[in-house]
Amino acid sequence: MSAAPKQLSPQKWVIISAIGFVLFLMAAILFSVLASQFNNISLSAYFFLLVIIALLAASFLGGALRSRAKYKGKAYGGTLEITGPAVIFFLLLYLGYKYQPTPSSFSLILTIYEVGNKNKPITTGEVTLIFNDFRDTKSLNKEGQVLFAQLPAAQKGQDVIVLVNADDHESKELKITIPLDDHPVINMGLAKKQAFVSVHGTVFSHNGELVKNALLNVNDGLAEGISDQLGNFNFRVPLKAGTEVKLRIYKDNKIKLDENIILSDEVSMTFRIDQ
Repeated sequence: MSAAPKQLSPQKWVIISAIGFVLFLMAAILFSVLASQFNNISLSAYFFLLVIIALLAASFLGGALRSRAKYKGKAYGGTLEITGPAVIFFLLLYLGYKYQPTPSSFSLILTIYEVGNKNKPITTGEVTLIFNDFRDTKSLNKEGQVLFAQLPAAQKGQDVIVLVNADDHESKELKITIPLDDHPVINMGLAKKQAFVSVHGTVFSHNGELVKNALLNVNDGLAEGISDQLGNFNFRVPLKAGTEVKLRIYKDNKIKLDENIILSDEVSMTFRIDQ
Protein backbone atom coordinates (compact mmCIF):
# COMPACT_ATOMS: atom_id res chain seq x y z
CA MET A 1 0.00 0.00 0.00
CA SER A 2 1.15 3.51 -0.74
CA ALA A 3 2.04 5.67 2.21
CA ALA A 4 -0.42 8.36 3.23
CA PRO A 5 0.61 11.89 2.26
CA LYS A 6 2.57 13.66 4.94
CA GLN A 7 0.46 16.15 6.87
CA LEU A 8 1.70 19.70 7.28
CA SER A 9 2.14 21.03 10.79
CA PRO A 10 -0.02 23.99 11.93
CA GLN A 11 3.08 26.20 11.98
CA LYS A 12 3.82 25.46 8.31
CA TRP A 13 0.20 26.14 7.43
CA VAL A 14 0.49 29.57 9.06
CA ILE A 15 3.72 30.32 7.16
CA ILE A 16 2.26 29.19 3.84
CA SER A 17 -0.93 31.19 4.42
CA ALA A 18 1.12 34.26 5.35
CA ILE A 19 3.21 33.94 2.19
CA GLY A 20 0.07 33.55 0.11
CA PHE A 21 -1.51 36.61 1.73
CA VAL A 22 1.62 38.73 1.14
CA LEU A 23 1.80 37.65 -2.51
CA PHE A 24 -1.89 38.43 -2.98
CA LEU A 25 -1.49 41.83 -1.30
CA MET A 26 1.52 42.70 -3.47
CA ALA A 27 -0.36 41.69 -6.61
CA ALA A 28 -3.39 43.77 -5.59
CA ILE A 29 -1.21 46.83 -4.96
CA LEU A 30 0.62 46.31 -8.26
CA PHE A 31 -2.60 46.08 -10.24
CA SER A 32 -4.11 49.15 -8.54
CA VAL A 33 -1.00 51.30 -9.13
CA LEU A 34 -0.44 50.17 -12.73
CA ALA A 35 -4.08 49.74 -13.75
CA SER A 36 -3.92 52.39 -16.46
CA GLN A 37 -0.80 50.83 -17.97
CA PHE A 38 -2.32 47.34 -17.98
CA ASN A 39 -5.08 48.68 -20.22
CA ASN A 40 -2.49 49.44 -22.89
CA ILE A 41 -0.50 46.23 -22.56
CA SER A 42 -0.15 44.18 -25.73
CA LEU A 43 -2.12 40.93 -25.96
CA SER A 44 1.05 38.88 -26.37
CA ALA A 45 2.54 40.33 -23.17
CA TYR A 46 -0.78 39.94 -21.36
CA PHE A 47 -1.11 36.22 -22.16
CA PHE A 48 2.57 35.64 -21.36
CA LEU A 49 2.02 37.08 -17.88
CA LEU A 50 -1.25 35.17 -17.57
CA VAL A 51 0.47 31.83 -18.19
CA ILE A 52 3.13 32.63 -15.58
CA ILE A 53 0.50 33.63 -13.01
CA ALA A 54 -1.56 30.52 -13.75
CA LEU A 55 1.50 28.28 -13.32
CA LEU A 56 2.43 29.96 -10.04
CA ALA A 57 -1.14 29.69 -8.74
CA ALA A 58 -1.42 26.03 -9.74
CA SER A 59 1.96 25.24 -8.19
CA PHE A 60 1.15 27.09 -4.96
CA LEU A 61 -2.34 25.66 -4.52
CA GLY A 62 -1.49 22.17 -5.70
CA GLY A 63 1.96 21.90 -4.18
CA ALA A 64 2.09 23.99 -1.03
CA LEU A 65 -1.56 23.84 -0.03
CA ARG A 66 -2.18 20.43 -1.62
CA SER A 67 -5.44 21.71 -3.09
CA ARG A 68 -7.25 19.67 -5.70
CA ALA A 69 -9.87 20.56 -8.30
CA LYS A 70 -11.90 18.46 -10.66
CA TYR A 71 -13.68 19.21 -13.92
CA LYS A 72 -15.86 16.82 -15.85
CA GLY A 73 -17.73 17.63 -19.03
CA LYS A 74 -18.56 16.61 -22.57
CA ALA A 75 -16.04 17.29 -25.34
CA TYR A 76 -15.74 16.03 -28.93
CA GLY A 77 -18.43 13.35 -28.43
CA GLY A 78 -16.81 11.95 -25.28
CA THR A 79 -16.26 12.71 -21.63
CA LEU A 80 -13.45 14.98 -20.50
CA GLU A 81 -12.26 14.76 -16.91
CA ILE A 82 -9.40 16.81 -15.50
CA THR A 83 -8.23 16.70 -11.89
CA GLY A 84 -5.45 18.22 -9.86
CA PRO A 85 -3.55 21.51 -10.39
CA ALA A 86 -4.22 21.37 -14.14
CA VAL A 87 -7.81 22.44 -13.49
CA ILE A 88 -6.59 25.50 -11.61
CA PHE A 89 -4.17 26.33 -14.43
CA PHE A 90 -6.74 26.02 -17.23
CA LEU A 91 -9.42 27.79 -15.19
CA LEU A 92 -7.19 30.84 -14.74
CA LEU A 93 -6.33 30.81 -18.44
CA TYR A 94 -10.02 30.68 -19.34
CA LEU A 95 -10.95 33.51 -16.98
CA GLY A 96 -7.99 35.57 -18.20
CA TYR A 97 -9.03 35.04 -21.82
CA LYS A 98 -12.68 35.84 -21.14
CA TYR A 99 -11.92 39.03 -19.22
CA GLN A 100 -8.84 40.16 -21.11
CA PRO A 101 -8.21 43.92 -20.92
CA THR A 102 -9.26 46.13 -23.80
CA PRO A 103 -7.06 49.13 -24.64
CA SER A 104 -8.54 52.46 -23.57
CA SER A 105 -6.80 54.28 -26.42
CA PHE A 106 -4.95 53.65 -29.67
CA SER A 107 -2.76 55.40 -32.21
CA LEU A 108 -3.70 56.03 -35.83
CA ILE A 109 -1.18 56.48 -38.65
CA LEU A 110 -2.13 58.15 -41.93
CA THR A 111 0.19 57.81 -44.93
CA ILE A 112 -0.17 60.30 -47.79
CA TYR A 113 1.30 59.62 -51.23
CA GLU A 114 0.89 60.73 -54.84
CA VAL A 115 -1.92 59.06 -56.77
CA GLY A 116 -0.54 56.22 -58.86
CA ASN A 117 2.76 56.01 -57.00
CA LYS A 118 2.66 54.71 -53.42
CA ASN A 119 6.46 54.87 -53.32
CA LYS A 120 6.37 58.67 -53.61
CA PRO A 121 5.23 60.07 -50.24
CA ILE A 122 4.04 63.65 -49.90
CA THR A 123 6.24 65.22 -47.24
CA THR A 124 4.95 68.78 -46.94
CA GLY A 125 1.45 69.64 -45.81
CA GLU A 126 -1.03 69.09 -43.00
CA VAL A 127 -3.59 66.44 -42.09
CA THR A 128 -6.62 67.18 -39.90
CA LEU A 129 -8.61 64.47 -38.11
CA ILE A 130 -12.20 65.24 -37.04
CA PHE A 131 -14.81 63.19 -35.16
CA ASN A 132 -17.40 64.13 -32.54
CA ASP A 133 -15.86 67.08 -30.63
CA PHE A 134 -12.32 66.06 -31.53
CA ARG A 135 -10.24 68.03 -34.03
CA ASP A 136 -6.46 67.87 -34.38
CA THR A 137 -4.01 68.88 -37.10
CA LYS A 138 -0.57 67.35 -37.68
CA SER A 139 2.22 68.12 -40.16
CA LEU A 140 3.44 65.45 -42.55
CA ASN A 141 6.90 64.03 -41.80
CA LYS A 142 9.60 62.98 -44.27
CA GLU A 143 7.93 59.58 -44.67
CA GLY A 144 4.65 61.23 -45.65
CA GLN A 145 2.99 60.17 -42.40
CA VAL A 146 1.18 61.69 -39.44
CA LEU A 147 0.50 60.03 -36.09
CA PHE A 148 -2.60 60.71 -34.00
CA ALA A 149 -2.04 59.20 -30.55
CA GLN A 150 -4.29 58.59 -27.54
CA LEU A 151 -7.49 58.27 -29.56
CA PRO A 152 -10.41 56.67 -27.65
CA ALA A 153 -10.67 52.93 -28.31
CA ALA A 154 -14.41 53.28 -28.88
CA GLN A 155 -13.64 55.17 -32.10
CA LYS A 156 -12.34 52.03 -33.82
CA GLY A 157 -14.76 50.89 -36.50
CA GLN A 158 -16.35 54.36 -36.55
CA ASP A 159 -16.32 57.05 -39.25
CA VAL A 160 -13.96 60.03 -39.08
CA ILE A 161 -13.33 63.01 -41.34
CA VAL A 162 -9.82 63.43 -42.75
CA LEU A 163 -8.74 66.72 -44.36
CA VAL A 164 -5.46 66.82 -46.28
CA ASN A 165 -3.79 70.01 -47.51
CA ALA A 166 -0.44 69.43 -49.22
CA ASP A 167 1.77 71.71 -51.27
CA ASP A 168 1.26 71.47 -55.05
CA HIS A 169 -1.50 68.87 -54.61
CA GLU A 170 -5.27 68.95 -54.66
CA SER A 171 -6.83 69.28 -51.21
CA LYS A 172 -8.88 66.30 -50.13
CA GLU A 173 -11.68 65.65 -47.63
CA LEU A 174 -12.75 62.07 -46.97
CA LYS A 175 -15.01 60.17 -44.59
CA ILE A 176 -13.09 57.07 -43.52
CA THR A 177 -13.89 54.15 -41.23
CA ILE A 178 -11.05 53.40 -38.82
CA PRO A 179 -9.96 49.74 -39.10
CA LEU A 180 -10.35 47.45 -36.09
CA ASP A 181 -6.65 46.48 -36.23
CA ASP A 182 -4.46 46.81 -33.14
CA HIS A 183 -2.36 49.44 -34.92
CA PRO A 184 -4.57 50.88 -37.70
CA VAL A 185 -2.96 52.54 -40.72
CA ILE A 186 -4.86 54.50 -43.38
CA ASN A 187 -3.32 55.21 -46.80
CA MET A 188 -4.48 58.12 -48.97
CA GLY A 189 -3.44 59.22 -52.46
CA LEU A 190 -3.47 62.87 -53.55
CA ALA A 191 -3.55 64.12 -57.13
CA LYS A 192 -0.91 66.64 -58.11
CA LYS A 193 -2.34 70.11 -58.59
CA GLN A 194 -2.34 71.18 -62.22
CA ALA A 195 -0.42 74.43 -62.64
CA PHE A 196 -1.63 77.08 -65.11
CA VAL A 197 -0.27 80.39 -66.26
CA SER A 198 -2.29 83.01 -68.16
CA VAL A 199 -0.33 84.35 -71.12
CA HIS A 200 -1.47 87.74 -72.39
CA GLY A 201 -0.20 90.50 -74.63
CA THR A 202 -0.51 92.05 -78.10
CA VAL A 203 0.55 91.13 -81.62
CA PHE A 204 1.81 93.96 -83.87
CA SER A 205 3.11 94.08 -87.39
CA HIS A 206 6.58 95.48 -88.03
CA ASN A 207 4.78 98.60 -89.24
CA GLY A 208 3.12 99.00 -85.86
CA GLU A 209 -0.31 97.84 -86.97
CA LEU A 210 -2.45 95.64 -84.74
CA VAL A 211 -2.69 92.07 -86.03
CA LYS A 212 -5.97 90.26 -85.57
CA ASN A 213 -6.67 86.53 -85.96
CA ALA A 214 -3.05 85.58 -85.38
CA LEU A 215 -2.77 82.04 -83.97
CA LEU A 216 -0.34 81.63 -81.06
CA ASN A 217 0.74 78.00 -80.51
CA VAL A 218 2.71 76.83 -77.45
CA ASN A 219 4.82 73.64 -77.56
CA ASP A 220 3.21 72.22 -80.70
CA GLY A 221 -0.40 72.34 -79.55
CA LEU A 222 -0.09 72.23 -75.76
CA ALA A 223 -2.06 75.49 -75.69
CA GLU A 224 -3.34 77.95 -78.28
CA GLY A 225 -4.74 81.46 -78.42
CA ILE A 226 -5.99 83.85 -81.12
CA SER A 227 -5.54 87.62 -81.18
CA ASP A 228 -8.72 89.70 -81.26
CA GLN A 229 -9.65 92.79 -83.28
CA LEU A 230 -7.16 94.88 -81.29
CA GLY A 231 -4.38 92.32 -81.59
CA ASN A 232 -4.75 91.29 -77.95
CA PHE A 233 -4.57 87.67 -76.78
CA ASN A 234 -5.14 85.91 -73.47
CA PHE A 235 -5.07 82.15 -72.98
CA ARG A 236 -4.02 79.62 -70.36
CA VAL A 237 -1.03 77.28 -70.57
CA PRO A 238 -0.98 74.19 -68.28
CA LEU A 239 2.54 74.85 -67.01
CA LYS A 240 4.13 76.78 -64.16
CA ALA A 241 5.16 80.41 -64.52
CA GLY A 242 8.86 80.64 -65.34
CA THR A 243 8.82 77.64 -67.68
CA GLU A 244 10.57 78.06 -71.02
CA VAL A 245 8.42 77.02 -73.98
CA LYS A 246 8.44 77.19 -77.76
CA LEU A 247 6.03 79.74 -79.25
CA ARG A 248 4.94 79.89 -82.87
CA ILE A 249 2.67 82.55 -84.31
CA TYR A 250 0.73 81.68 -87.46
CA LYS A 251 -0.96 84.11 -89.84
CA ASP A 252 -2.68 83.01 -93.04
CA ASN A 253 -1.43 79.46 -92.43
CA LYS A 254 2.19 80.61 -92.40
CA ILE A 255 4.67 80.68 -89.54
CA LYS A 256 5.42 84.33 -88.80
CA LEU A 257 7.35 83.84 -85.56
CA ASP A 258 9.19 80.86 -84.01
CA GLU A 259 11.06 81.48 -80.76
CA ASN A 260 11.38 80.40 -77.14
CA ILE A 261 9.73 82.46 -74.43
CA ILE A 262 9.49 82.34 -70.62
CA LEU A 263 5.92 81.98 -69.38
CA SER A 264 4.63 84.71 -67.10
CA ASP A 265 1.18 85.76 -65.99
CA GLU A 266 2.44 89.13 -64.74
CA VAL A 267 4.26 90.48 -67.77
CA SER A 268 2.31 91.55 -70.86
CA MET A 269 4.04 90.17 -73.94
CA THR A 270 4.47 92.01 -77.22
CA PHE A 271 5.22 90.26 -80.50
CA ARG A 272 5.95 91.76 -83.93
CA ILE A 273 5.40 89.76 -87.09
CA ASP A 274 5.25 90.28 -90.83
CA GLN A 275 1.75 90.85 -92.17
